[in-house]
Amino acid sequence: MKRFYSSALFAGLYPYVHPLTNPVVHLLEEVDQEEADVRRSRPKMPPESGIEESQRKRTSDNYFRLVDKEWIPEPIDDPALHLRLTTGFEQAKVSRRNQIIIRMAYEAGARISELLTLTVGDWRKRGGKQEATACNKGSHGRRVKIIRFSMETAKLLHCYVNEDRVRFDPHHRTLAQLSDHEPLFLSARRKPYGYDAFIPHWKRLCRTIGIDLNVHGLRHWYGCQMMRLIHEVVDTPGEVERRKEEMVRYMAWRSPDTLKAYEHYFQAIHHTQMQDVLHQQLDKKLKDSIGLARRKKRLPNEDHSPAPVRSVSDQEVGWGSLLDFGGEEHE
Repeated sequence: MKRFYSSALFAGLYPYVHPLTNPVVHLLEEVDQEEADVRRSRPKMPPESGIEESQRKRTSDNYFRLVDKEWIPEPIDDPALHLRLTTGFEQAKVSRRNQIIIRMAYEAGARISELLTLTVGDWRKRGGKQEATACNKGSHGRRVKIIRFSMETAKLLHCYVNEDRVRFDPHHRTLAQLSDHEPLFLSARRKPYGYDAFIPHWKRLCRTIGIDLNVHGLRHWYGCQMMRLIHEVVDTPGEVERRKEEMVRYMAWRSPDTLKAYEHYFQAIHHTQMQDVLHQQLDKKLKDSIGLARRKKRLPNEDHSPAPVRSVSDQEVGWGSLLDFGGEEHE
């Protein structure tokens, strides 16, 4: 059946979304590709060294999957993922610096590499509030995009720079004293905070809250939630397309196929939502039908037609005869 639909789609005979494939897989494959791009600059160690993690096997794109007799949802599609992360910060003992980086990742849809290379000037030049300029993948260090995060994260960032970061700064400088070229995030060794130092903290958080998600997946989680919001709040098709174009520019996607992956995903989501509506309607009609049948059973003469007259002998008079004349049985 899966090949049948694939052939029909390829031949242009089936203009709808493939009903038997899971579009989340395409996003996860893109996540793996981004991680490979980050690590490509380093020489790869052999598997027996124990240093490099084994590559994840290709995930099945079957839409219907059974894992230990349970349906396991993908974190990348969980609208409450940010709540699970923030509630796990204290339990996993995540520092304020790492909390800010994680919050920026899912609030701004930025890559972790873009966040870790932010400078004080990148933030200060945008007003030192909710925005910062950042480099993009393939921009060779040039600040070509703007990332935006929440006011709460901006407040945390102010506290981090003027309190936590001061302890690791070689000269113990606050935000007003720092130069624009200074790194925004510092490690405990007073060096620019890097990817390899951050990842163990992310993995500990994931283990604590019980999820399995590559940190690059936070960018795609943002994309999923933004697409979901566009389809929920925008009414006209023209406005939907305009919002999508704005999203492409903000995310700085180089390939139009990336947007198609999200559109494919949400076509499947919308079909599932329509199925839920259908199931609710069917259930309501069934309950209404059962309720009507019960009312008719209790009120057989609901049409107000006269009941048939029956002659009864004296010997027949009793409880049974009275019930025959319309009385209800007592339980």
